[in-house]
Amino acid sequence: MGRVQGDPFVPSVSAALGAIGAPIVVASFPRSGTHLAIDMLRRHMVECRSWKRFGERTDHLYLSLEGLAEKPREHAVPAVLERLARSPRPIVKTHCWPDFDSLLPAFQPWIEWLRERGRVIYAYRDPRNVLCSMYAARRGLLPHTLPLSLSDFLRAEWEGRSVPARWAAHAARWLEVNGVIALDYRRVVDEPRAVMIELADQLGLTLELVEPLLPPATHGRWHGRWLRLVSRRPASTALNPGGFRRIPTPKWRDAFTREDRRFIHQEAGEMMSRLGIESSDE
Repeated sequence: MGRVQGDPFVPSVSAALGAIGAPIVVASFPRSGTHLAIDMLRRHMVECRSWKRFGERTDHLYLSLEGLAEKPREHAVPAVLERLARSPRPIVKTHCWPDFDSLLPAFQPWIEWLRERGRVIYAYRDPRNVLCSMYAARRGLLPHTLPLSLSDFLRAEWEGRSVPARWAAHAARWLEVNGVIALDYRRVVDEPRAVMIELADQLGLTLELVEPLLPPATHGRWHGRWLRLVSRRPASTALNPGGFRRIPTPKWRDAFTREDRRFIHQEAGEMMSRLGIESSDE
């Protein structure tokens, strides 16, 4: 097929993945607490405690499916497999839809490995906070290049749906998958001990709680770079927003007009009620 050995598309990857531990997949919509979920697993679940070499990027502590697909030559298979083997239950991050259609058929061995051996956690967050965070941190990157007001951003079409409708559809599709564990961002923050105890039981992992229960935040770009250089198990893998064209993150109660709130309810209200984010149409 014209592919070279070491490329992620070669059939031999199936056999190689067979020797890697069963993955824990953290799926989510962007800006939904993905890295908090990853870091809580790394911090408190013995089997998920990967490590990195001094100077390696923090994303070497888990596998990003999108990163693997977008830059396959930079993620050579032997290097990826070596990193996955650093823990008995490696963590895989994705914002894909559950059919992984954006990766198939080229990444069939990887998808089969996830489907046959993986356990999936779906991390979710109040979409009003998600929308404000996306608007602030990724403005100009997702999914539009022209400057937009927050109200326009809510209503802009993203592959056939508004952003809140896409959030709702993404959550609905993942939560329909058999065996998926729903993980509420707010509950992780408010009740970390209880949530970790439940997750350890559901995933069959060894729990070893570490204080403080929530991972300390990285304070700015240079602090993150310093931890990358000197730490093999940094507390946080959160992406540094310094590369984004960033504006202050608005508070949704202040930022959304009455019409915005009606629109969000129209597009995502059913899923918000289903997840207990809002208890009624009021």
